Amino acid sequence: MLQGKKLAKNKKAMLYALVSSTLLFPMPGSSYAAEENPQFSLDTVVVTAARAKAKHDYVAAAGTSRTGSKTGAPLTETPQIVNVVTRQEMDDQGVYDLQQALRYTGGVASEVYGTDTRVQAMYVRGFRAPNYLDGLNLYNGFAQGYTTPLIEAYGIERAEVLKGPASVLYGQNVPGGLFNMISKKPTTESIREIQLQTGSFDRLQGAFDFSGPVDADKTRLFRLTGLVRDSSTQTDFTDNKRTFLAPGFTWRFDDDTSLTVLAQYLKDSAGATYQAMPMYGTLMPNPHGSIPRNRLLGESGYDSIEREQFSLGYELEHKLDDTWTLRQNLRYNKVDFDGRMVYATGFVPGSDRLLNRATWQMREQGDIFAIDNQAQAIFNTGRVRHTLLLGADYRRAWYDAKFGYAAGTASALDVYAPVYGQGAADPPTVISTTQIREQFGLYLQDQLKAGRWVLTLGGRQDWVDTDAVTNTSPARRKDDAFSKRIGLTYLNDNGLAPYVSYSTSFEPTSGADRLGNAFVPTTGQQYEVGVKYQPQGSKSMVTLSGFNLKQQNVLTPDTVQTSFSVQEGEARVRGVELEVKTSLSNNLSLTASYAYMESEVTKANPNAAGTSNIGKRLPFVPQNQASLWANYTLPAGRLDGLSVGAGIRYIGPSYGTASNTTAYQGQTVSSRVPGYTLVDAGVQYDFGKKNPRLAGVSMAINVSNLFDKQYVASCLGEYNTFYGNGRTVLATLKYQW
Repeated sequence: MLQGKKLAKNKKAMLYALVSSTLLFPMPGSSYAAEENPQFSLDTVVVTAARAKAKHDYVAAAGTSRTGSKTGAPLTETPQIVNVVTRQEMDDQGVYDLQQALRYTGGVASEVYGTDTRVQAMYVRGFRAPNYLDGLNLYNGFAQGYTTPLIEAYGIERAEVLKGPASVLYGQNVPGGLFNMISKKPTTESIREIQLQTGSFDRLQGAFDFSGPVDADKTRLFRLTGLVRDSSTQTDFTDNKRTFLAPGFTWRFDDDTSLTVLAQYLKDSAGATYQAMPMYGTLMPNPHGSIPRNRLLGESGYDSIEREQFSLGYELEHKLDDTWTLRQNLRYNKVDFDGRMVYATGFVPGSDRLLNRATWQMREQGDIFAIDNQAQAIFNTGRVRHTLLLGADYRRAWYDAKFGYAAGTASALDVYAPVYGQGAADPPTVISTTQIREQFGLYLQDQLKAGRWVLTLGGRQDWVDTDAVTNTSPARRKDDAFSKRIGLTYLNDNGLAPYVSYSTSFEPTSGADRLGNAFVPTTGQQYEVGVKYQPQGSKSMVTLSGFNLKQQNVLTPDTVQTSFSVQEGEARVRGVELEVKTSLSNNLSLTASYAYMESEVTKANPNAAGTSNIGKRLPFVPQNQASLWANYTLPAGRLDGLSVGAGIRYIGPSYGTASNTTAYQGQTVSSRVPGYTLVDAGVQYDFGKKNPRLAGVSMAINVSNLFDKQYVASCLGEYNTFYGNGRTVLATLKYQW
């Protein structure tokens, strides 16, 4: 009886909405007739449709991304580029680390530190992008960032990159963009999945994902995702163990109110995968040959990385009426990090194979509390339809660290014939710091739609307080900034959506000049013009954009006293990006991208040596990037159930330092890293296609860097050169029921 009343109520609401929209947005040839004769009727129309779901769906469904607008507006109506990597695409490519999820996304540099498992660092349009989870910031902005929570790739539903300044919705940010991950959440349909995985580096991994309703009315939903891994790594004598658990529960109190509670626990136990190699033997020739990619420069009995993190939060939504919807998203993260390692500091004088070594130790604790309150209203004023968003958010990041390092606390190592087990001594603590940063912001956005035109207007005011105590020296600063975005989009009937936009960003800067004046935040601006193409009813999305972004108030040497800095520097990145994602049929899906970026330091003062960085390229910004991945499922027949995939990635040359140079054996040389091309492949087989008794059983074999190319991913200095990942083969057995 109750369901019948709800159904009748919904039918009335739908009819009212239809009549209202007809009156407010008259159709040609019918509006005046309606005005002259108000007594008219609508014929009953029943529409049914069924469409086979693409087996390899790489295109995000319309309205599923809130990253670019926070309102769920279609990507074609968002006046900035938002790249989306779906769960299906990650599975087809065999993504096992979050940084790999963006390997085929243009304008993004990932895996720049090789196999380092301490951080997940992605550079977007020239700047290191902050990490977000479900729209809430994860990065505390302090020191090395080891207390920034790591995200397990198996625990996310999709990955999204918002290109360009995003401060109008998210507060302090770099001008290049941000990286937002969407958690796996409770579903109304049942999910039952178990995975077993093995492969390179003695990898053993088990994972599970269960979700669905717990009652017949589907008002209570649950999800439980977990993973346990025991593995070695590319680096000799270096482990990579992980335990991950993510429970979630959704209550649908009624048609208008829902609450989703999400939690995560992650524990890593690993060796020192951070292997900073010398240039001599990697980028530069050494008479003894190249240093092996798997060489450990530390001590296996000493090196260790221990990380334990926990998060708890919720997403609350309540629909007040047909106009207003309220949302509140909240999360608390806590991270404990304890790492120590032996690392190389330089060749022993007169030797080209013996490396001096030092010890490094870092103990960090941090937590982040974030809350975002939103009020969204959808209404009409004449012929203009508004999607109005009012927001107030708050973030508090606390950080405490003790850092120590000392040279000569570990014996020298013959890098070509290493002998380990000689021991190492803990270094003394040289830096102790405690920092707290609080940000409060108020923002307003209105998406105005009239006919085919969509105008997006946004403004935000932020206040940021930072307290820091480093080695008993306290410092406090207050910053505030106003951010804005304006964009205009035209929606063609054929799916073409050209747009133009302007957006700004800000980011606090620590420190002070020689007169003791605190530095003001860096600021960023971007002009972007482009076109998006998504034909109605298709599984395709094509985006083409051109952009010009700048960052001001960049630190540069003080011309009066070069040991101090002033904020007279400026950097610029401009370029063109193209991305194609499509399911050409129910059997073939592909993703392709190309990015051309010109990065340049446009303003800088000379240093003590009289040279400046003017005209230099920004670190980790290849001028050219291109990639293509395709996955094909063979049609029914003898090979029914077989899918094959292959991809190729080209990353052009880049620099690892702001000066584009580094010291090398008493000389100044280029920090340029040559470009490289990598090939990936994968094959999947669904056993249930041939044998119904094996329904739900499938197996996948994925290979990254198929031809095992040895390449340098980046070079930050004479003894800070990083090899990229070698060939990795993984076999995954999956059972779904």
